[in-house]
This record gives sequence, C-alpha cells and structure tokens, in this order.
Amino acid sequence: MFWPVPSEPSGAIVVLVRRFGEVRLRGALVQVREDLRRRRNLEAHAVTAGALACALLSVFGDLAPQGLRWAVLTSGVALLVARAAASERTPSSLLGNRQAIEDRRLGKRLSTAREVWLFAPSGKNVLTSPNGDVLRRHVLSRSDADVRVVVLDDGAEAAVRLATRQLTEATRFPGQPFPDSLRTAMSCLRGLASARHAGAFRFRVYGFNPGFSIFAVDPTASDGAILVELHGVRNGSTADRMHLWLTRLEQPQWYDYWCDQFRHIWATATAPSD
Repeated sequence: MFWPVPSEPSGAIVVLVRRFGEVRLRGALVQVREDLRRRRNLEAHAVTAGALACALLSVFGDLAPQGLRWAVLTSGVALLVARAAASERTPSSLLGNRQAIEDRRLGKRLSTAREVWLFAPSGKNVLTSPNGDVLRRHVLSRSDADVRVVVLDDGAEAAVRLATRQLTEATRFPGQPFPDSLRTAMSCLRGLASARHAGAFRFRVYGFNPGFSIFAVDPTASDGAILVELHGVRNGSTADRMHLWLTRLEQPQWYDYWCDQFRHIWATATAPSD
C-alpha cells in the first residue's frame, strides 16, 4: 500500500522541512564549535571553510582566484587520501595487555611529547628509571612542556591499605608491595619537583583508588593519545591487566571522556604534604 503524494506540498510540510533543516544546521554548528574547542578534526574544518569561501565568492561573480580554487581542491583530495590511508592501517585504538601497549613504542612517543598527564595509584609502571630520564632530558627540557602527575596520597592510611588489597593481594604473582612502590614513586616525584626544568612539572595526591590508571601523551593536541589501564579484581600479574590505547582521531568520544576523567582528578587532588 502506497500513501498518495500530494501534487503540491502543504504549508505544514514546508514548515516541518524548514525546521528540520534548521535543527540539523544548529546541530552541525554545535559539533563544529565543540571540535574547535577540543582541537579535533581541524584539517577537515579548515578545508570545509575554504570550500565554503570559494562557493560564496562564486555566487557574487568570478571573485575566487583560480589558484585558490586549486589549493582548496587539492587540499580536500589530500585530506581524503590521508583519511583513507589511515583507515587501512592497523587501528591506533588497541585493546591488550601491557606488552601489547609497549610494542606501540610508547617510550619513543613520550620522547617527543610536550604535554604529559599521569594518574595512577603509584605510577611505578610509568615512573621507571628510563621513563624518568626521558621526562627530564626530553620533555621537561622544552620551555612549553607541561607535565602533571597524580598518585595516591601516601598519608591516607585507609586508602593505602585498600589499594594494597586491590593491587597487591589480588594478584597471584605480585611484584613490589604497593606501599613500597608508592614510597618509591613519591621520592621520584619530589626529586623531579625540586629540580630545575625549562618546562613545568607539577604533582598532586588523591584520596582513593578508582580502579584505573590514565597516561596521556599530548592530550590536548590533535594527534594526542591516551593509555587507560583497568585494574580489575583478580590478575595473574600486573602486566595482565586490560589496557586501552585511544587516539583523538579514531575514538573522539571516549578520548574526551578519559581526558575529562583526568581533569576532574587533577581539579580535586591536593598538594602533597612535606
């Protein structure tokens, strides 16, 4: 059964179509504004803006120079080719254990970073001697560097006991006991904080363990990446925990989610006691 199609659209239909278009346009503008605020899809928006400018200039005559038209056209084609090539590569978003993440050459990515965020109960798996050396020699040697670290408050005895139960006692083959690793981390962080760097280094402490760790490299940049480690309730070893590698380009929703998680933790964390 087919519905009869009127020969001329009624006024109500015209109004509905017009309002639908306005809603879609407002939604698109909101999305563009959000992308610009979070610095994502900037290349696509730049090419789109150039194409719209050329279209508007064409409406009022042949005002767009031919060179500009070709520049916009070739930029659009290059962007499409780059996106297509990226989609054919191994996805940057990755589920795996710690070995799988380390195979992504995390240390190499860290050496070129200008912004680093870390939240972890002790951070012992990131605040290793090699990574600490990379932070000092490479990241913090840049004047525009910004490194923020949050670990569990070593003065919160109840939180430390609970974290020990979660992270050490719930592991079949535990490594260093959590209180010891936290003391080591605090010593390392205090050393970094007291040293002189070209860049900015800050660290704070948190009152409880929420069950995950966050390690972000250049999180506010368009090519930023975030590593999330989920602690779980039972593991063979710490290396067996589920790790999630996210990039702004491929997982923008969840990338922004974990960025906001760290921002909340940083805003509610406190300065360490002396």
